[in-house]
Amino acid sequence: MAHPLTRHTSKFAISLLSLLVASACNAEESSSYMDEMTITGTRSEQVLLEEPVSITVLNQDSIRKMTYSSVADMLVDVPGVQVTDLSARGAPRIQIRGERGARTLLLIDGQKVSENKSMDGAPILMSPANIERIEVIKGPASVLYGSEAIGGVVNIITRRGGKKPLEVNLSALYNSSDDGYDATAAVAGSVDSGFEYRASYTDQDHGDLETPDGTLEGSSWSSREGQIYLGYQHDNHRLGFSYDNVDRDIEAATPEGVISPMMPYFQLDLPEWSSNKSSLFYDLRTNSGIISKLHADLYYQTTFKEFHNDMDFSFYPGHLAQLRLQTDNDQSTTGGTLTLNWAIHQAHQIITGIDYLDDELVANDFRVAIENPAAPPVIGNGEAHYRDKADMQTLALYAQDAWTLNDDWLATFGLRYTHVDSELSATTDPGLTPNSSDDSHTVGSIALMYTGWDAITLRANYGQGYRHPSLQQLFIGTVHGSSFPTFPNTDLEPETSDNFEIGFRSGRGALTVDASLFFNTSDDYITTSSCDGIHCLPGTGFFYNNINSAETLGLELLLSYTTAAGWNPYINMTWIDRTFKHDDFETDNTGDPDLFGRVGLRYNRGFTNNINGWMDLYVRGASSADETYQSRSGPVTETTPGWGTLNLSLGANFGSQGQYRVTADLKNLGDKAYQVASSSLPSAGRHVIVKLEADF
Repeated sequence: MAHPLTRHTSKFAISLLSLLVASACNAEESSSYMDEMTITGTRSEQVLLEEPVSITVLNQDSIRKMTYSSVADMLVDVPGVQVTDLSARGAPRIQIRGERGARTLLLIDGQKVSENKSMDGAPILMSPANIERIEVIKGPASVLYGSEAIGGVVNIITRRGGKKPLEVNLSALYNSSDDGYDATAAVAGSVDSGFEYRASYTDQDHGDLETPDGTLEGSSWSSREGQIYLGYQHDNHRLGFSYDNVDRDIEAATPEGVISPMMPYFQLDLPEWSSNKSSLFYDLRTNSGIISKLHADLYYQTTFKEFHNDMDFSFYPGHLAQLRLQTDNDQSTTGGTLTLNWAIHQAHQIITGIDYLDDELVANDFRVAIENPAAPPVIGNGEAHYRDKADMQTLALYAQDAWTLNDDWLATFGLRYTHVDSELSATTDPGLTPNSSDDSHTVGSIALMYTGWDAITLRANYGQGYRHPSLQQLFIGTVHGSSFPTFPNTDLEPETSDNFEIGFRSGRGALTVDASLFFNTSDDYITTSSCDGIHCLPGTGFFYNNINSAETLGLELLLSYTTAAGWNPYINMTWIDRTFKHDDFETDNTGDPDLFGRVGLRYNRGFTNNINGWMDLYVRGASSADETYQSRSGPVTETTPGWGTLNLSLGANFGSQGQYRVTADLKNLGDKAYQVASSSLPSAGRHVIVKLEADF
């Protein structure tokens, strides 16, 4: 077989040409937000222009102009990012560069959001109102944050104290597509003694979604969130404590095609998905000595999920079997991080650290089967309750050196060692046996940057990814997501990846360019196979197995130009080509669109000293997506048609200090019926979202 890259030669050349054309653009001035925006993509604050990884940042100014109720939806226009709903609008997942939600690492203030009993990773349950900024790292190039991520990392930084002794923030949002609302009230402040605080409460209630084809029954969700932050600063020391509570009720709509004569009824429901998190951190910054910065944090989080899955079966005329499933997943997570920045030599910025995570999961399964056969029974009648207890401990050590070779060149080297111990310590399920598993793995990354041109950087990097199987995949399995159960597999290998990337970033005056061309190979993908007689009895269901690998070639491009008159044409675009290998089956139809993104025209204008307005007219869309998979009768291909919607966003700041804001988004002006390829549900028709916000 030819080398993987040779099969993509023509597409690679086209992408590279597009990248070089974008890179050739320039402007005469030499300052932009890239020179000013400070981020923490490498656990050390630096301006965006100097980041060695592919990263997109949403700052507070852009977040305040958004009208999204979901954090995941706020990232929908980030190059390389797609959002999937998994039939539940209230629990969307993030996927980066085609890698599904389970292969995207979610962090809140640098602390991992852990999920060991899920079909596809952890959703972001917190509301947008408590977010200061979001950093999206694409690819596994940063071993300091994301060696466990195959696709990338989403790091959410929360809001903390204010600038005055007392600040009050009120916001309200209305969404006509589901007759839903968000309401937030927050108080924050800081005093000269160094004390700072913030407290907020958010209530969200969204009904069934209105689509061009009618109401999408069973798609409502609601959420309540309370957050408290207390901090103290003195000289170079900062100490903080936060507490966050989220309680979410989610209905899951039944996707088209699930209901059939054999399955006349199917319904999912998550009446409770809640979390409680307490976190403590300490920061020390020094101007002398070997250690220039120290960061330590410790957190404890409990997550509870109640999941219902009701199904009816009719296997022959007159037959009806009712299966009622309920799973209560109770997970507690204890985690901590210690990071040290070393000032050993002026040419080296060395960072070392340790991450520790302990996940304890208790899963209770309740199963009720009721059958009224007209002939011999198929599934029988009865009730069962099974209780499983499992634990996973993860220890990671990492180090990175950013080495300034000279005035123009910077090289970055990183290593991360991860050790995982996991165990099913107790179970009452007769089909499961207490067992244990452990694994150790080391990944590395290397990056080279050229900064010899004014406000322009070139970068090339290589990074490895690693993802250990979850407790569900190793020991417990699941009865949800299919009419047949999926059994665990203690023989699972971890997923691994290799990512190669070149990038160009320019912040020269009015022009902003950020482009990345990447090639990723992933091995030992964990998915499901039909029972083989070894891991489970043939015909009884599926089991988790390492049978997939993937190759991904892609181009991400952000291009923006701002005129002196305030006009700003822009484009956010992702081109991606993926190939799946599944045993002896190979396909380029992976369910991902080849091209997706957003193109638009913004306009900003100050009307008076106290009023500033903006407008954004844009088209968001994607090409068609084909997905080919193996069925018992052979390969089957399903197509999601391409789509494009016209949208208009209007907004204004007003008041003596711009303390009042109003934003109105008119979405899908053409009332187009469409479905995003990565999602299971149709999208909303023509609707309007209005947000009001005030600071006092």
